[in-house]
Amino acid sequence: MSEDRVEKFLTTAEAYSRALREGWEHIGSLQQHEDKMVVWIIGLAAGAVIALLAYIIDVNRTPQWALLLSLGPFVLAVVAGVAYRLVLAEVMERDMLFAAKKVHALEALKFRTFEGAEGSDQLAREVLAIMDDKPDTLAKLKYRLDRIQRVANRLRFMPYTLFALGVVIAPVISVCLR
Repeated sequence: MSEDRVEKFLTTAEAYSRALREGWEHIGSLQQHEDKMVVWIIGLAAGAVIALLAYIIDVNRTPQWALLLSLGPFVLAVVAGVAYRLVLAEVMERDMLFAAKKVHALEALKFRTFEGAEGSDQLAREVLAIMDDKPDTLAKLKYRLDRIQRVANRLRFMPYTLFALGVVIAPVISVCLR
């Protein structure tokens, strides 16, 4: 009876491990897509700054408040985009480390011996603890990942919002100054 239970938990751990691998591959591709989008918005905002300075605004005759209002959102979009990209790279690195540690912990259970009712209970506790991120190493990694993820979530829409704001403000100021 207990050997069946041990086998059941090992099968569950293996299926969970496989699902983690597939899930994190998908998450990795989504994070790479997000990174590419941020690169685009940084490029567009930087291009807008160059275009405004070169073609639209006469820097010598334009009041400073108008320069700040028209260029500000684009410059801030570039800064926020670079900051978000740096944080996103850290999230991706920590996310992959966490996934690898979790899969490693599940795979390591296969090499341990669990005999009798006591052993199957211990295996059950360990599998459930790994799934719930309870072991110390996983809990610490999860905590760090969650902290950096919160920062990334706060920065996520900043570059896009600032760029959109610049797209609205710059033409209005440009038209008003003519």
